[in-house]
Amino acid sequence: MKSEEKYLISAKVRLGDVDKIMRERKIKITFLIDYNSRVIASVSEGDIRRAILSGKNVDSPVEEISNSDFVWLNANPSRETILKKFDQKINIIPILDKTRRLVDIANKDFFPAQIEKRLFAIIGENAGYLHIARSRNDQVIT
Repeated sequence: MKSEEKYLISAKVRLGDVDKIMRERKIKITFLIDYNSRVIASVSEGDIRRAILSGKNVDSPVEEISNSDFVWLNANPSRETILKKFDQKINIIPILDKTRRLVDIANKDFFPAQIEKRLFAIIGENAGYLHIARSRNDQVIT
C-alpha cells in the first residue's frame, strides 16, 4: 500500500469499521471513496466521536457522518497554496487529480520532507548538501 492509500476507505463501510481501520492505520482522518475510487468526503476522529456521543450506532453507514465539503487541492499545488491551507488549522490535505482521485497527501508534520523529496528530484544528489529549515514559518534553503 502506498503511504497515501492508507487514508482511503470505501464510503460503503460502517462507522465502527472506519473507527477500527483508522486506529489500525494510526491516522486521524480518512477520505471516503466511491466505486470509481473518487474521493467524495472526509471523516475525522472527531466526527466519529461526536457521532457516537450523539447516539449513532457503530453499524450506521459512515456516509451519514461524513463531510462532503472537505478541503482538498488540485494536483501540483504551489508551496504557497499548501501553506495557506495549513494556516487554516488543517493538518492533512488530500491532493486530487481532475477526476478527484487521490494522487498525494500534504501533511503538515512532514511538509519539509516533501520539499526535500522534490529538491532531490529536481537537482539530484547535490540536494543532500542543502539544509532545509524545519520551522513551519520559515522554510528556506540555506
